[in-house]
Amino acid sequence: MVGELLRKAREEAGKDLKEISEILKIRHDYLRAIEEGDFKQLPEEVYIKGYIREYAEFLHIDPEITLSAYIQQTSPKQIDKGEAPTKVTSDHKKSKTIYILLPLVLVVLGLILFFALHSPKKEHELSQTPVKTEKVIPSQTVKQPEETPEMPVEIKEPLTDTVTPTKNNENIGEPPHTLTIVATDTLWLLITIDNSAPKEMILKIGETVTFQAQEGFSLKLGNAGGAKVLFDGKDIGNLGGKGQVVKLNLSDLF
Repeated sequence: MVGELLRKAREEAGKDLKEISEILKIRHDYLRAIEEGDFKQLPEEVYIKGYIREYAEFLHIDPEITLSAYIQQTSPKQIDKGEAPTKVTSDHKKSKTIYILLPLVLVVLGLILFFALHSPKKEHELSQTPVKTEKVIPSQTVKQPEETPEMPVEIKEPLTDTVTPTKNNENIGEPPHTLTIVATDTLWLLITIDNSAPKEMILKIGETVTFQAQEGFSLKLGNAGGAKVLFDGKDIGNLGGKGQVVKLNLSDLF
């Protein structure tokens, strides 16, 4: 199992899980969930693979080995063809019995109905039953209520939510640097603005966020292939592939 492989490597290296969490900037409970194989506590699969790859590289383990172990652990087990339930024979016997009994039941019911309708007593009762005549009352024309004109219904167009870019204006005056991130795929990021505390967030496809800083930004992307980054209005370009973890330091020297 991938979690056991990573945990043994960490213990052999004498590393503490909290220490690794601070170095890799990955939440402590995420790393523990990976070691325990509790992947339901983690974000989407693209981030899980990114965390496993980065954790394995830190412990000097081939990331492809750990990712292969993860895929093998989480892939659904195949059921042997020989274990398929065999209920065809019993169902066939039941249907065959129904087809045999159904015509017999219909014949019996038909005979009972025939004798009940043609018995002498029934015919005698029918012959002595007086015939009643009813007067036909001419029908009167019923005046239909006048239809009331339908009032026009006002149809309102559905409201659409507008995503307003998030801005960080902690300093007085207009900061000299801006950073815009557009999510072209589900994207996890961790950003540090100047010397402030790092912020973690997950963006969905089509969402955009904008930050401002006096000195610069420290950025970490969990899915580099799903992000478009513009620093001071300039597109940085291709940052990596899907699921790849990338770190960037954006400042005056960039």
